[in-house]
Amino acid sequence: MNQNTSMPSLLPYLEPDDAKIRMDIIGARAATTESIPKRFPFRILNESSPLTRLLRAEILTDAGSLVQPVFLLVQKDTYHYQPGELWPLTNLDVEACWQQAYSFFSLAESGKTPISAIGHDVIRLGEATTSSGSRNAFQSLFFCVHRRVFFHPPCPGCGQNLFLCKDDALLLSQGLSTYSASLRRFLYCPSCPPAMEGNGFYVLSLGAADSGGVRDSGGLIAAWRYLLASGLAPVGFPCLNCPERDKCYGPENLAAVRIIPFGFYPFHMLVFKAMTIRAADFLPLVSGAGMDDMENRLLEKNEPERLSEIAGLRRAVAERDLFLFEGTAKHFLEILYLKLSFLSEITELIRTGPPPLDIDAALDCLWVKIPVPGSFLPGLWSFRAGYLDIGLTRKAALGRAGAHRAQISYFLGLVWFYVLLTNTSQPAAAVIAELSAILEKNHERDTDLKSTPLFAPENIFWNPAAHRLKAFPMAWKDLWEKTLELAWTLLTTDRPEAVWSSDKFRQDLSAIRQEIKKRLFAEGGTPAIAETNVSDDQAIHKILTGIIGKWQTAMNPSHAVTPVSKDIKAETTLLTRAKTEETLWDAETTIQTGNHVQEAVPDAETIVLTGDKARETLQVTVTVTKDKLEEDLEKTVVISKIKTGAAPVGTHDPPREKIGDEPCETIILSGKTAGKPFVPPAFEPKVKHPGTGDEDDILSETIILRPPQK
Repeated sequence: MNQNTSMPSLLPYLEPDDAKIRMDIIGARAATTESIPKRFPFRILNESSPLTRLLRAEILTDAGSLVQPVFLLVQKDTYHYQPGELWPLTNLDVEACWQQAYSFFSLAESGKTPISAIGHDVIRLGEATTSSGSRNAFQSLFFCVHRRVFFHPPCPGCGQNLFLCKDDALLLSQGLSTYSASLRRFLYCPSCPPAMEGNGFYVLSLGAADSGGVRDSGGLIAAWRYLLASGLAPVGFPCLNCPERDKCYGPENLAAVRIIPFGFYPFHMLVFKAMTIRAADFLPLVSGAGMDDMENRLLEKNEPERLSEIAGLRRAVAERDLFLFEGTAKHFLEILYLKLSFLSEITELIRTGPPPLDIDAALDCLWVKIPVPGSFLPGLWSFRAGYLDIGLTRKAALGRAGAHRAQISYFLGLVWFYVLLTNTSQPAAAVIAELSAILEKNHERDTDLKSTPLFAPENIFWNPAAHRLKAFPMAWKDLWEKTLELAWTLLTTDRPEAVWSSDKFRQDLSAIRQEIKKRLFAEGGTPAIAETNVSDDQAIHKILTGIIGKWQTAMNPSHAVTPVSKDIKAETTLLTRAKTEETLWDAETTIQTGNHVQEAVPDAETIVLTGDKARETLQVTVTVTKDKLEEDLEKTVVISKIKTGAAPVGTHDPPREKIGDEPCETIILSGKTAGKPFVPPAFEPKVKHPGTGDEDDILSETIILRPPQK
């Protein structure tokens, strides 16, 4: 009985008499008419969890200025869970879950648990904290929509507060389900003993097994007319001096629609600083979906709260870009890095925290926090993930479906593939269905990850069709496949042959993220051409000499030509260079001048490389393409010459019409010659005045690779 009478109240935070700060859990004025107001005016963000609901609220000053938007994780009046004999769940288990959640988030606040990233976002309310550190539930709380006031529900007989009945013997004597062995709860007045079986006991909604004297919420509210008639109504009861009370308790019975329980039963509650956007909407944005696209999708679903979150994100990122590398080839690596960062956080949250009661609802409880304007990073680069729900205690989770570690890992594996592969072409249901089919067939992991279209790297984008024809470098594909293999290990931890280590998983995940960062942020922040050493120059000299010899032979077959290396196949010469596989690949052509990116030409596939002072020794421009990079060479530059057509014997000038008509494999992109067919230097008119403006203009837009001076 003492537990009941010492229950704290949320009223001082909602309607403080003298305080300058208050919590607003209503927001804009409830949509009402004179007769039928909105049934539940509180702003629900998520009700997927069986035991909790997530609401939006604000902390305001007395002048109405916003201090802090907050989320309220509130215990439900009606649990969306049906216990059974195999996995029972009782009120005592739910109470233990809440106490565990309080403790867990308190440890997180001090940085002692893996969820310390969101632990600092918990706002503690001292009113509910006991001297022993545990938390009491807040008293039942009702709301009058018409007068916009909160109050505690009084006993219709004496006007004192109603409390939660935890006395199993009393409940049994009234033919009611016990508190400790069920999820049924009853309000009662300790001061008014029941006059008949069940009389004086109240539930939110009647059950088939409830006694005839038990009243539901509507019956409790209607009985307050007798309280008003007896003159025993307490001072804080809003109907006491209300001019509308005759309408509410007379023939119109407006009280039944105007009075709404915020918490019919005493309730536990956690307060968090508000997150920015739910994970389900954050992930399409990370994949490249535009905010306009997101808003259109949510409009079709009639999701006003989610629409307001997208609008809030627009304000949060202000004029900042969302990405660093959008529009470049590195956008693939950027998206992969951001998704892995998200997955790293939620994997730690779910694997190390209390297991969720309902695995299927866990994804809906994931949220993302993005800083307010002022960050110098792009909008999607500074975020934190949070899991907003309570979990099961070890006792309650023991043997329960979905709470076993292997089952949690399986769920996380599904989340990984959901995050990596869901897009406009592959909805979540299709991804999960195909994964299930692969697992049932017990296919070899490597074969599936490399050959199944489901796992194609372009599926990381929200619009994969726009990237389907792009060739990804082998090193990037390797990072992608390693990521998929990590996700696969989560799916298969329950297999007999599986040897899964959480430490190794973290190490492998960290190694992949570090490698992506290394490739994203090369020195100078842009793709850089590797420094040429002496051995490289010698190799370049040999290749260029061979190319010049071939051109001379085409003009005059009598000239002897030095045999070309066996590595030269067709019209492509392979030249080993440091780091060129990473730095030369791009969806767009990059024209390099020294180490500075000067210009990007869309839809081209050629990088033009020359070297300074080459006109002193070489009158040739070398073109480098990515088309024929051999997969067995780790670091390769492919140098390709142009199809020029053979010169007729006995002639000195090549047939230029032939050259112009044949398709060139490469195009030299420079200030004077962009888009024109490449003509070897032997076929070009000689420059009468080396160093004049025209030649300098061309050389200023290329780098000439020259052999070392003898």
